[in-house]
Amino acid sequence: MKFQAKPGEKQKYTGRILAVGISYDKKNKKHSCEAEILNINS
Repeated sequence: MKFQAKPGEKQKYTGRILAVGISYDKKNKKHSCEAEILNINS
């Protein structure tokens, strides 16, 4: 995972990361979004 420390490196961030994706459809002028909490400790 991109947010994990490299092997032998101390992990710098110990909190939670919230990933958010937003899309917008110009044709019907509607948007949608999704949010997910990423688990960086696994």
